[in-house]
Amino acid sequence: MSNVFYNANNLVINNGFVKNPNRYYLEEWFKLVPAASGNIAFNKNIDFELSGTGTPTSTFNTLAPGINVLTSNTINDNSIIEPHTNGSHISWNRDIWKTGSELEWECSVSIPNKTSIKFWAGLKLTSTNVIETDSDSLFFKFQRDSTNSEVFKDFTKLHFIYSDGSNPKKQYVSELPITIDVDTIYNLRITIDRQQLARIFVNGIQYNITHDVGSSPYGSTVTEGEIPSTAFLDEAILKPYIGVQTETAASKTLNVYYQKMSRSLT
Repeated sequence: MSNVFYNANNLVINNGFVKNPNRYYLEEWFKLVPAASGNIAFNKNIDFELSGTGTPTSTFNTLAPGINVLTSNTINDNSIIEPHTNGSHISWNRDIWKTGSELEWECSVSIPNKTSIKFWAGLKLTSTNVIETDSDSLFFKFQRDSTNSEVFKDFTKLHFIYSDGSNPKKQYVSELPITIDVDTIYNLRITIDRQQLARIFVNGIQYNITHDVGSSPYGSTVTEGEIPSTAFLDEAILKPYIGVQTETAASKTLNVYYQKMSRSLT
């Protein structure tokens, strides 16, 4: 893993594939849509399922690559992409994704409408979007209001939440200088080094992570920069979750283009 993109010392080029031979890679391009079920069906995604409240659904994006993840139309309904919960044979759901294993995770998302919507994406212990729930987490979140959730200082901005396993739990909430807009693709990336320090990138730009413990209203403003998180206090096993929630009586959509994850071989 390297913070320098396209570092030739950290790449092997063979027949068009660019990979680090000392890392293990998973990539999900959503060639099959996830089903709202814990069962693996032959015509549905074998690695991921949809969970949530109401009737979570997903369809292919007819105008672009990837899928549309949709909520149903009751306030607080949500739809969440997660590894199959009954899939111990699914690599995405194995207990190898430890914060001390030089994890990298990324996805690309966009929204067609930003009224009364929440979306979140990253590495967590559970699928919830509520930032106080998990003792260990690293995820991006956008929400338009505090309905069924916490209060942000600025509901127009993208936030990054980091929890480090402390007892009592601590949340470090970074308010990024990114105003979320419709029909704009956001590439979200998280890296964790061997010292368990996390770094974040949005559309290829690195942003600082706050070291101030958060309290309501949440959101410590940060800028572009190379300041990582504090170190994890334990070695947490995290899973990838991408979710969308409606806070009105109307369905909301999150466009998800792909998801990737990797770790060191040792």
